[in-house]
Amino acid sequence: MATLVMVIEVQLRPDADKRFSWPAYVTNARARHQCDATLVVVTPYKYVAAWARKPISLGPGSGHVQPLVFGPNEVPAIVDGAQARQNPELAVLSAITHGRDRNFAQAANIATQAIAAAMSMPDGNGQVYYDWILAALSHSARKALRMIPQNYEYKDAGLRRAKNEGEAKGKPRAKPRVRPRAKPRVRPRAKPRVRPRAKPRVRPRANFWDLETRFSRSCRRVP
Repeated sequence: MATLVMVIEVQLRPDADKRFSWPAYVTNARARHQCDATLVVVTPYKYVAAWARKPISLGPGSGHVQPLVFGPNEVPAIVDGAQARQNPELAVLSAITHGRDRNFAQAANIATQAIAAAMSMPDGNGQVYYDWILAALSHSARKALRMIPQNYEYKDAGLRRAKNEGEAKGKPRAKPRVRPRAKPRVRPRAKPRVRPRAKPRVRPRANFWDLETRFSRSCRRVP
């Protein structure tokens, strides 16, 4: 039976919503495992550590939740390989909290020792820790890191893409085959068929003088 459950959160920036969701995480973990529970916040930034360290009040008479915060000031920088192998979990925590230090060369060295210790763990969690470490490194520290197993398959799609792009940069790129663009077939526009307009039938106008003359002549012939 468990005696203590730790809810671990990696926080990269202040988030006001976490002040309400973190107590729920702790309460649910305590109810599920029927033992004490505590909240652990890991961050590589000092200002985030100061924000997360503030107690979370639950209301009058309900106490508060006090997170245990591990930032750059609380976690030592483990650069020794033997020390990292003695305590791989602490080495991984050191790589995460110092992954964005200004001294990116030291951050890469800490990550190298932590990765070597994590990959030697017999429980199989080394690959998961490897993803965590790479995700926590800054761009400069990740660029300085050169220990990447060739046959390792990342769990995260973004990290898999980053590895593939990094491997592709070290190989000469083949020139892409560009097919000539086919000219669009333009059909000639059909000329509109114009029918000749029919000439209007013009009836001759009646000559009233002629009709009157004929009528008078016909009347004279009547006996």
